[in-house]
Amino acid sequence: MKRSETGTVTPFEKFDWDNSKSKLVIKLPPKAIDNPLLLYIEFGKDSERFYLGEEKAIRQIAEDFDLLSKNKGSVLMLSEERPLGSLLMDSYDFVTNHLSEVTNIFRSMLHSIDSGNSEKASDYKMLEKLWQEGNAFQRIVINYLFCEFYQVKHLAANGTAGFLAYTAERRRKMYSDLEQGMEQEFDLLQHNPTTLSDLKQLHYYKSVNLSEKIICSNLAEFYVQYISYLSDRCFFFRVCPRCGEPFLANTSRRRYHKECAKLQDKDNKLRSQHELERDNFYKQCQEERYRYNNFRRGKTFRNASLKLQSEYLTLFEKFRSDLADQKEKLQSDNAAACRTNVNIWLNKIIDERKELERKF
Repeated sequence: MKRSETGTVTPFEKFDWDNSKSKLVIKLPPKAIDNPLLLYIEFGKDSERFYLGEEKAIRQIAEDFDLLSKNKGSVLMLSEERPLGSLLMDSYDFVTNHLSEVTNIFRSMLHSIDSGNSEKASDYKMLEKLWQEGNAFQRIVINYLFCEFYQVKHLAANGTAGFLAYTAERRRKMYSDLEQGMEQEFDLLQHNPTTLSDLKQLHYYKSVNLSEKIICSNLAEFYVQYISYLSDRCFFFRVCPRCGEPFLANTSRRRYHKECAKLQDKDNKLRSQHELERDNFYKQCQEERYRYNNFRRGKTFRNASLKLQSEYLTLFEKFRSDLADQKEKLQSDNAAACRTNVNIWLNKIIDERKELERKF
């Protein structure tokens, strides 16, 4: 079977599909049964490369990279060198958008086997479609679980007539163990842990001795070790509050993408300027209220005619009634556009008061 370094070969090419009967015809090579699948990732300087394949081949590649060409036929997936944390970004996208679909399909496949039925054609075809359209982490999950499922099915069905009772009991136990293992992995992914602190809150978290290589036969264990490695290297997962896109930060204080941070700083400066202008407006209004009250308590106001007093009090009431509306404008979403008109209103009120006071 031809395999490319970009991981474009599906695990489904190991199986024949009988369209006339709408069922799977399983043809797993014995080598795939004897050698469990292993996940392997090696880290460089701010980079990573992952492999998924049969245990013997993966362990040999981990010891000597030059043996890759010799064992390439036993490697299901092989990535190019990618930036460190790429798989975590892929996993976030997978968990957010496609995890529920994948879990439902595998649960349906397990239920079909437990009921003694053949797998549904729709399940198989949907799984293959999700693999073809998925990112690297989505393909790893589907590759890994699909091969685990059919290896167990192949082993469980490989009995003889003289050991029917033993085979049935063994089959039930194998499917039960497989289902339990899958549920643990689904549970971990559904929690969507992206930091070491998230992982430590889960009951099956275990501390690990980190190195520049990770080799695991269990998807959940691999996921825990991978995130632990990133956390140890101070890679902090973040979802940008401005654009909603995930990214990896190199400091715990960083909250925004680089470009979004610039835009946010600009907005913060504008907001600070608007708040300063608004506070100055409030201060001017407070001073204006003080001048009104101080003038109408003075001797000049008391000695003036009732007509002038009435005009002054009317202007003061107009100032008080209009002030609430002007403040609402400054607190609205359209405050920046309203600010000029609000200042014009205040300057007009001040001019009217000064002009009226000259008549006393």
